[in-house]
Amino acid sequence: MNKKSLIFLTFFCTTIFYAQNLNKTQQEKDLELRNKIENSVYFHKKWMLAKIKDNSVSLKYNAYNGEMVTPEGKQIFPSNGIKLLLGNKEIWISFFRKWYHLISSENNVLLVHVPIVKYKKGSFEGVKSDFKMEHKFYRIENKRIFPLKNKEAKKLGLLEKITI
Repeated sequence: MNKKSLIFLTFFCTTIFYAQNLNKTQQEKDLELRNKIENSVYFHKKWMLAKIKDNSVSLKYNAYNGEMVTPEGKQIFPSNGIKLLLGNKEIWISFFRKWYHLISSENNVLLVHVPIVKYKKGSFEGVKSDFKMEHKFYRIENKRIFPLKNKEAKKLGLLEKITI
């Protein structure tokens, strides 16, 4: 074995060992951080059984990323026109590549809801960071989407119609 190969092999082994050790340290930090965060990024507390084109799959809505995910971590992409019927009778629709929770549908007007989670960092030592759930409401009419003001949503009682 020549000198260049020996130097390269030593450098390569050192780099691999360092990278694996760094990755393990980062995983420990991530786990420690996760234990210091309250609440969840998910809208649903449990995995929900859903029907997608005659197939059943377990899903949760990740309100932080706006994604439907399976227990394996796979995403269900929101192609226009996809409709998901969840086991708790919730209907989720895709519109312009986003997921919307259908609240009501009358006279070609859809009232929909998007749960959004925002990360709030603890302000000082001893205060846990958490995810805060917010709710945005929209009206879909004539293939256009219009945001509803909080006052309108409250008047229509939309927040009370959301089941978690």
